[in-house]
Amino acid sequence: MMLMAKCELCGSVADEYPGKGAWTWFDCIACGRYQAAGHWRAAHQKEDRSGRDFVRLRGVVRRETDEGGECKETITTESFGRMVARHDEPMSPLEQMDRLLVMIADRAAFVGAQTVLKPLNAMARRLYVALDAEMSARVQTLQHLGFGHAGEATHERASFTLNLAGWERADRLRKTPKSGDQAFVAMWFHTGMDPLFDDGIVPALKACGYSVPFRVDRSAHTNKIDDEIVANIRKSRLLVADLTGIRPNVFYELGFAMGLGIPVILTCSKDWMGHFVAPGPNDPTPPTAITSSWFKQVSDHAFDVRQYPTLTWETPSGLAKALKDRVEALGLALTRPASM
Repeated sequence: MMLMAKCELCGSVADEYPGKGAWTWFDCIACGRYQAAGHWRAAHQKEDRSGRDFVRLRGVVRRETDEGGECKETITTESFGRMVARHDEPMSPLEQMDRLLVMIADRAAFVGAQTVLKPLNAMARRLYVALDAEMSARVQTLQHLGFGHAGEATHERASFTLNLAGWERADRLRKTPKSGDQAFVAMWFHTGMDPLFDDGIVPALKACGYSVPFRVDRSAHTNKIDDEIVANIRKSRLLVADLTGIRPNVFYELGFAMGLGIPVILTCSKDWMGHFVAPGPNDPTPPTAITSSWFKQVSDHAFDVRQYPTLTWETPSGLAKALKDRVEALGLALTRPASM
């Protein structure tokens, strides 16, 4: 049964639902949807909600609600610090303004439209702003920076109309390489391909300073898988796409990354024989397996990727060295790559 209660993260009015055991669901229009354990609620009941840990936790819950409909993890005394550490708080006031600018551009119905930002307290969570009342000042700052015109604001909403400079800045920011250390791997999820990932891609990227590459089938999450893929491509600094198997999802993911301006490195098994052949426009016969190599098929049919260089591999260890060298050559290594 739904009850009216106060959000445990900000104190605003929220919907409360019974959860499993001593856990309770909260749905706050500002913070998002999350589950909190009774022992954590009791321990933090009188704590100041304006502290940085609470501000960051609100930001994490808001982001994960935006991406997947709810927070990924139950807030407990054990998970509290771990969840706070997942924050992506802007590092400076300028980064905060840049994020606000992109959020406005993403919500604009068309060029020249006035973008309404509401509820304003939810926007504050996305920017990690401690006081909701400060959000209107952030919107006014964009006007002072010359990126458009701020409309009249209330305590619940604000509006902004981007000018050409604002659109240009937002477009440039969308294509700016991310600052984290995550790389996304798009590949065929076949057990026979696991050595390629574990012994080829992972050691190459870790040698270049990346964390363990993100592969969605090895990620523990409760979100829709397509939401999880899109969200993690957006936050990745690099995408490695292995084209072995001609998997449609791999092509979608590499195209999505390219559209965001995220660097993409293509790889493919040298000996893999393709089964995806484009029939002639008047040929009623469906595609069948052929004996020509994948690369001839790329040359003949896959015109949208053939102009991009592809690393060919015969063994995982061979790919590990080639991929490390390619990441370094493109200037995408986060640290000086270790020898392999």
